[in-house]
Amino acid sequence: MLALVMLLIVMDLVMVEENEMKFLAYSSPTNEASLFKGIPISEYTEENRAYFRRLVREGLEVRFLFRGPRPAKTGRTSYTRQSYCIKEDATTFAVYVRR
Repeated sequence: MLALVMLLIVMDLVMVEENEMKFLAYSSPTNEASLFKGIPISEYTEENRAYFRRLVREGLEVRFLFRGPRPAKTGRTSYTRQSYCIKEDATTFAVYVRR
């Protein structure tokens, strides 16, 4: 039983290390509000969302913002198309601390 528990702990640590290496390239500069940005939408899985939530100190929440572009509509600028992107149109996402 103890061996099984130890194996599960080691597997969890290996998964965390793999995720750290995978998302290191998407870290935002310190002068930006986001924690990570430009992550491909294919990485928006429940497992990865749980990983990002574990990174943030307890008591803080993270939020995920989708980045576009949304299809062009009359009267919309490129900024509003990106900043109000919905998941179905997203190509990437960013991770922020919820304030």
